[in-house]
Amino acid sequence: MTAHTLRGALMTVLEEPADDALDDEVDIDLSAVTFMDAAGVSTLVQASHRASELGRVLRIRQPSPAVRRVVHLCGLDGRLLAEHLE
Repeated sequence: MTAHTLRGALMTVLEEPADDALDDEVDIDLSAVTFMDAAGVSTLVQASHRASELGRVLRIRQPSPAVRRVVHLCGLDGRLLAEHLE
């Protein structure tokens, strides 16, 4: 999956109206991701910003080692990784 495809999918989900309080939390599973570059990080940060604007929370659950490493190197652990947001 490309960053462009991920961005489109995340924005679609985020723009859907939440049915209840549980829908305010958008969890994404990136366990199968083997590579992430700046475009992927940018996509996650943009989606996180949009989620905040909508009163929602975007969290990464089950990050692959590649995702965990890039998120950590960018200092975004506390903003994106579910274990830091609960």
